[in-house]
Amino acid sequence: MGSKAVKMFGLILVASAAAAFSATAAENLQSRSVAQRQQDMEAMAVAAKTINAMFKGSSAYDAKAFKAAAATIGSRSGHRLSSLFDGSVTAPGSKASAGIEAERDQFDKLAADLGVYASALSAAADRNPDVFSPQMRMQGGDAMMG
Repeated sequence: MGSKAVKMFGLILVASAAAAFSATAAENLQSRSVAQRQQDMEAMAVAAKTINAMFKGSSAYDAKAFKAAAATIGSRSGHRLSSLFDGSVTAPGSKASAGIEAERDQFDKLAADLGVYASALSAAADRNPDVFSPQMRMQGGDAMMG
């Protein structure tokens, strides 16, 4: 092999290794993003169940737990939630729907609204430290609570 051929072979090897590394790095980044959004969604689901149990009366009202659950949802909604779905939404190990990509503006709006609702719940817990008041329930689709 001549020196030109060796250099060309070396360049091809380096380019192949870089492409493989880039693909692996992208897969690892996507995998971490999927794992993070799954963790966040699970935390929000647990928080929503806590709030729902108090709404239904199957769990005693505890303002601190109610507020903490609202904070969990609030800290994982809005821009944070939207950013976890940047790029390709469907990925190995993900249950995310391709509809998120198709309706991106609507998804981002719902993620922001979720943060607003969580803030309203937190404020309602502050105003009602001892008793779950009827005004804390959403009335006719209102986002603001008691």
